[in-house]
Amino acid sequence: QFATISQEMRSGQMVFEEQTGAEGNKAVVRRDQEFSDNDLLPVAFFERAGDKIYNGILANFTGPEHYTQPPLPTKAGDTTTLVKNFETLYKVIVENGYAFSFEMADGGDVGGSEYDKAAQKFAKWTSDTKALSAFPKPLGRGRKVVVSLQAPCNLWGRQWLGMQGYLHTDHDVMIAMAYLRRSGQAASVSTRVEQNTIVREYTLL
Repeated sequence: QFATISQEMRSGQMVFEEQTGAEGNKAVVRRDQEFSDNDLLPVAFFERAGDKIYNGILANFTGPEHYTQPPLPTKAGDTTTLVKNFETLYKVIVENGYAFSFEMADGGDVGGSEYDKAAQKFAKWTSDTKALSAFPKPLGRGRKVVVSLQAPCNLWGRQWLGMQGYLHTDHDVMIAMAYLRRSGQAASVSTRVEQNTIVREYTLL
């Protein structure tokens, strides 16, 4: 799916015919002018998909039948609660089969050149994407959070897609960044793979 999505985005059309449903009903779709630049489509996809998945988690995985309750957005600036809820969010994701297990480590405060590097990465992202969504502004202080996913379901697929230059199946990042945006928290993230583990390093800005 992500390979097909990546291929189609590169030659996206402003007006096209789409088939839906089991019977293949056809409808004409006109793309929003806001996304007339095909280079913006991957960003828009990641953000909208993240918002939809996070909404789905809140709507369908809340209640007494679920062991862990998904966290609501945190008040902007309350980093302590945000980090705690961030771990809860990943717990919900993993409990529902995304990975065999996970570990989260609070990397503590980030400052100096390390903060500047992360802030520059965030600034480039917002500039390159023309700030499609309401990106939160950095709060001026950094905090690192490291999430290690053991045997995640996207381990092999993510690496193959990356080798082909396609979008990565980073559903957990989509969800996590949606949560952070709604909590008023700017952040950058980097990923590395260590054998059967995917490691995400989030820098809260």
